[in-house]
Amino acid sequence: MPSKKPVIIICGLAGSGKSTAATAIAKRFKLAHVSAGDQFRAVAKERKMSLIDLGRYAAKHPEFDKELDRRMMAAAKKGGVVLDGRASAYLARRLKIPALKIFLTVDPKESAKRVAARDGISKAKALNMSAQREREIRTRLRTLYGLDTSSTAYYDAVIQTDRYTPKDVADLIASLVTYDGN
Repeated sequence: MPSKKPVIIICGLAGSGKSTAATAIAKRFKLAHVSAGDQFRAVAKERKMSLIDLGRYAAKHPEFDKELDRRMMAAAKKGGVVLDGRASAYLARRLKIPALKIFLTVDPKESAKRVAARDGISKAKALNMSAQREREIRTRLRTLYGLDTSSTAYYDAVIQTDRYTPKDVADLIASLVTYDGN
């Protein structure tokens, strides 16, 4: 009898490799991939706003984040999905959606190096932008849900990604998945 299609939630700091890992895990287990970050970036591009500016908008319009989170949890309820989004583990737990919840962390200097390479900016600018985004996300999620983003209590595993290659991170996560792909 085939196992139920899983819900795998991958959260993490900027530059930790959460999107890379989520994409690899979704492909490996033939699951859908839904990314809050991708959705957020798409809206920023559509509105011709920076991520920082859209974050400030979201802080003043909580319905923006709530709608994004509602979509993420709707996907989780269906199953067969890898989610990457900062509030997803907390919300899945609150809604009693069974999920494997992983948190990826990274040293700030490594994060800056990765973000700089991805976005074509200097490491100094990436470090400042990442720190500012983290502060704003932390404030928004605390205001919306009372969520402490510095707590790893919502997760089944925490992986320090600057110690591993992207393939190693995906392999570590895959080793925790109890689904055979059928």
